[in-house]
Amino acid sequence: MKKMQINDQLHPVSKGYIGYVEHLAQYTGEGANVVVNIHKNSRMNFHMHDFYEINYVTAGECNNLFEDGPLAMKQGDFVIVHPSAMHSLFVDNGSEVYNFLVSREFIYGLFSRIKECENAEFSRFFRASRKEGFKYLYVSNKKTTAAIAKNLISAKKSSVRPLLYEALMQELLLAVSQMKRGVYLSKSTVQGTAVLQNILIRMQYDYKTITLDDMAKEYGYSKAHICKLFRLHYDTTFSQKLNQIRILHAQKLLSDTHMPVTEIAYALGFDSPEYFHRLFKKICLESPGSYRLKAQE
Repeated sequence: MKKMQINDQLHPVSKGYIGYVEHLAQYTGEGANVVVNIHKNSRMNFHMHDFYEINYVTAGECNNLFEDGPLAMKQGDFVIVHPSAMHSLFVDNGSEVYNFLVSREFIYGLFSRIKECENAEFSRFFRASRKEGFKYLYVSNKKTTAAIAKNLISAKKSSVRPLLYEALMQELLLAVSQMKRGVYLSKSTVQGTAVLQNILIRMQYDYKTITLDDMAKEYGYSKAHICKLFRLHYDTTFSQKLNQIRILHAQKLLSDTHMPVTEIAYALGFDSPEYFHRLFKKICLESPGSYRLKAQE
C-alpha cells in the first residue's frame, strides 16, 4: 500500500470555520436527483451533505471515517450515508470507489411508496431518516446489487442519463429492501443540536488547537452548558470526545505513513508523547507501535 505524503496528513482550517455542507447542485446544477462520481486515491475532509451519498467499492478497499469510528469496506460493498452524518472517505492508491449522490426528495418519494420491506434494517434506516436517523446502512458484497451498480456506472454514456439514473437507483434500493441478510445498520445515530454538530466538525479540523473556552465564547454558552450537552447527547465529555477524534486521526497516520510516533503526538496537539502513548493504549487496547505493525502488514 502506497504511503501518504507528509503534507497530505493533516487538515488545517482557518479560525472561525465551523465545517461545510455539500449541496447536490454543486455537482450538476439544479434539478438532478442522482449524480455519479468516482474517487481514486482520495482523502476527503470531514463534511455533511444535503443529500444521501452511496459509496460503492468497485476495486480494492476504502475506509469511511465517521465521528465515532471507521467503517472498512472491500470490493463489492456499498454504504448509504445519512445526509447529516459527518464523515470522511479514504480511498487508497489502486482502489476505486464510485459515489452515487441522491437527493432527499427522491429518497423520500421512493420510500413513501414502499409499503412492505423484507429487510428490517432497511426499513428502520429510512423510517428514521427524516428525524435523527442512523448514520449509515451498510450492504456487504451482493451479486444482485453489484450488477445494478455497474449499470448505474455505465449509464453515464446514455442520452437519457438522468432518467436512467433514477430508474436504476430505484431498482438498487428496492433490491436492498428485499434482501434476507447482509444489510447492517450503524449502531449510532445522527444526534445533537446544530451547535454540537458544528463543534464536532470543528474538532475534526481543529483537533490540534480547539479548546472548550474558545467554543464557549464563540457560541455564547457557558463551559458548563456545553459540557452538559456533550454528556446528554454523547455520554462523554468535551475532552474525551476530542481525544477520541485525535486517536482516529492517529490511527490513519500510523497505518498510512512512516511518521514517527513522537511527531504524530505533537501533530495532533498532544503536549506529551508519553500521554499520547497512554491514551492510545487505553482507547485502542494496544500501543501505537503494535497498531502500526498490524496495520502495515
